[in-house]
Amino acid sequence: MLVVKQVTFGSRGTHPIVFSSNALFNAEKVTGLSIERLAVMLQLGRAGFQYCQMLLWAALEAGRMRYKTRSEPFTIEEVGDMLDELGGIAHAFQPEDDGFDAVEENGVAKKVQTRIPQEAHPLGKAFLEAWTSAFPQPRPLEEGMTRPPETADVPVGTNS
Repeated sequence: MLVVKQVTFGSRGTHPIVFSSNALFNAEKVTGLSIERLAVMLQLGRAGFQYCQMLLWAALEAGRMRYKTRSEPFTIEEVGDMLDELGGIAHAFQPEDDGFDAVEENGVAKKVQTRIPQEAHPLGKAFLEAWTSAFPQPRPLEEGMTRPPETADVPVGTNS
């Protein structure tokens, strides 16, 4: 089930973000990359400012269209200005940092606090929750159940 997150962008108000089918379509359209590729880039922390801003634009536009929050479409440039109002894209998408690093001492690995813990920005948290809701994980099988076989060679959309 898709998660819709309400995000406040300073003086620019609160807007819904959702990674619906329309958002994913628009993300692929503007980036020229598949959602699978974008997902891997996000997971590895290699999406870069351009792709993060484009993905946020797609999610804001999907929220705007679905919930009719305003008549004017968002522009990618406007989303950049909204991110600047939150302290910049790097700040808005900074991951949570518990302040600990793994170190080895006398042959024993342990975690040691090396810096001040930092919570993820609310936008980053909302973005991640909305993004992951677009890709539900299959439920584990209950005892005695099996998954149906893959049907890769079955034609789709024919009357035969």
